[in-house]
Amino acid sequence: MLLQSESDWLRIEIGDRKPYGDAVPDDHLLRVAVSSFTYTATEELWVTGRGWERFLEQLRHLVSDRHGRAVFWGAVPDEMQVSFACDFRGAASVSGYLARHRMDGLVQRLQFGFTFPTEHLTCVAAELTTLTG
Repeated sequence: MLLQSESDWLRIEIGDRKPYGDAVPDDHLLRVAVSSFTYTATEELWVTGRGWERFLEQLRHLVSDRHGRAVFWGAVPDEMQVSFACDFRGAASVSGYLARHRMDGLVQRLQFGFTFPTEHLTCVAAELTTLTG
């Protein structure tokens, strides 16, 4: 799924690794890339299966109601958040952050947010729904 505005973009794809460690078979590895006014971040992050399904349900309501919010977090919540929203006028936006914890204890973080045409919301929802099969 690729969503673009004038100077920003967000790409969400499925990763190709199988769950390991604390991950369970229903969890999904996502490859998320974002660019906001030439600042770019790319990361592979796990999302829980339960959290992803909850997000897809919120997204279905967002598409039908054209009001509200649908949010998902990484399995480690301070590493990723992506939120799709429609305000009371029906204007669509996406916002969130990607973060990476470095070995030296520092955290790199890119926060982003941009609007997009509301009519793209249906396509975004369809692509994200089929992303994890």
